[in-house]
Amino acid sequence: MIMTDTGTSSLGLAFAQLPKGGELHNQTLWASIGWATPAAFGAAIGAPDRRLILITGEGAHQMTAQEIRQFGRRGLRPIVFVLNNSGYLSERLLCKDMALAYNDIAAWNYAELPTPWAVRGGSPRV
Repeated sequence: MIMTDTGTSSLGLAFAQLPKGGELHNQTLWASIGWATPAAFGAAIGAPDRRLILITGEGAHQMTAQEIRQFGRRGLRPIVFVLNNSGYLSERLLCKDMALAYNDIAAWNYAELPTPWAVRGGSPRV
């Protein structure tokens, strides 16, 4: 099961060939960035026996990154990919000047993100 955010992380997956029974979920209707991380948690709770892959951009992930702690709290171990393109790329593409600073975001060390939120039962692989 793949959960992907709106934007860069979902564009390339639209025509992905998945194995039998594989599922790709994203939220394109409202283009709500930040949807995939909490949606992945809900999917993992609903289907704990399935492999879960979360693919999100760093801008979207920074909005809801605290949900990563919930995976460990429930003993769930998703595989998390954070696509770092140095800001809100989807928003940049809507601007005449792609260098406008309000589309920049702080750089995080995503691989260490679960560390301060470590709980018994493990943390997701990032």
